[in-house]
Amino acid sequence: MGVAANTIDSKIINYLNVLNFNEKKVVLSVVETFAKENKQNSDFWDELSKTQQLAIGASLKEVADGKLTPHKEVMLKLRSKK
Repeated sequence: MGVAANTIDSKIINYLNVLNFNEKKVVLSVVETFAKENKQNSDFWDELSKTQQLAIGASLKEVADGKLTPHKEVMLKLRSKK
């Protein structure tokens, strides 16, 4: 967190000390609204582990390199194992 973010955090905390209970409830409601919106707008990619991201990246490279097995071929192999 940068200096500017620390300054903002400090200012918010200082303002909270002078607010009454009802004003604090309003502030909490606003903060919760922002937090929910940010979570809804977040990219699922950011919630994946580094291992998952690397595995997906490797798979996409295989696709780009043409290292694919067609669906029909996979299904034939699976059916023949029965």
